[in-house]
Amino acid sequence: MVYIHFAKYILHWGFSVRTPFMSGAQLSYRVPPPTTIVGALAHAYFAKQGNRREVSLHNGKLVSRVVEFVKKFGIKYATCTCFRTVQFQSVVRYFIGFYLAREMYDDFRKNRIRVPEDLFGPVSFGYVAAPTATFMVVLIARERIDNDVFYSVTRIGSRESIVCPNPELKVEVFSRSDLTECKPGDFVDDVRFPFPQEAAHKIKGVYVTEQCFIPYAERDFIIYYTQGPKLEYVKDIVVPILMSSEDPGLEVDLRKESYVLDLKEGKLLIPKEVLQN
Repeated sequence: MVYIHFAKYILHWGFSVRTPFMSGAQLSYRVPPPTTIVGALAHAYFAKQGNRREVSLHNGKLVSRVVEFVKKFGIKYATCTCFRTVQFQSVVRYFIGFYLAREMYDDFRKNRIRVPEDLFGPVSFGYVAAPTATFMVVLIARERIDNDVFYSVTRIGSRESIVCPNPELKVEVFSRSDLTECKPGDFVDDVRFPFPQEAAHKIKGVYVTEQCFIPYAERDFIIYYTQGPKLEYVKDIVVPILMSSEDPGLEVDLRKESYVLDLKEGKLLIPKEVLQN
């Protein structure tokens, strides 16, 4: 049994989810990756319980507490979409505490850093602006997640990436029977949610591609939260660029077997592997 949860939020100003493996220029994803969505829901779940721990014990190792959330509900897949986004970068004066890295601590201890100014520096951060835009989340799990968890989400990404539930928020839950199975060569129109590029043979419409960690199963999420992002799990995803809810979605000629969820907000492509694992 799988439960497909769908919820809507309103962004305050936008969000910032910085890409891994970057150095000086910290770009932001165009849409938050699946691991960010799951992390936000896990934080809401534990906050409701009054649990403020940041780590869990997994196989004798301290790891992110999100692992407990993934195991409890059997998280399999997540995605999201948003209209009216503008991607940009900004240079800020950032405090680099000597406690953030061992090398910095050693420099501080050996008096290589002698003045407070040495602990500050300009850093280029990436942002996605979408003031008051509607932000839509889809989460697929083995167990049903209470609506209160979705209502309790306060941010997506960095601490300043504030969201609030849509005043008309009603968490919709779908099952496998609500999905349409599609085969290679089938044509799907009005696709408005990001999907793995490997699923498509041809794509028509306005979109960008990004690389991020795309879990297809509970074990993939556990690997991410216990071992960190692995390059072998990084996939290219297609992100539709939609400036309003009236813009047409993407037209996709499928290369791989997929499932389609037809929402009134647009169609979602789900890799077949998600429901097989």
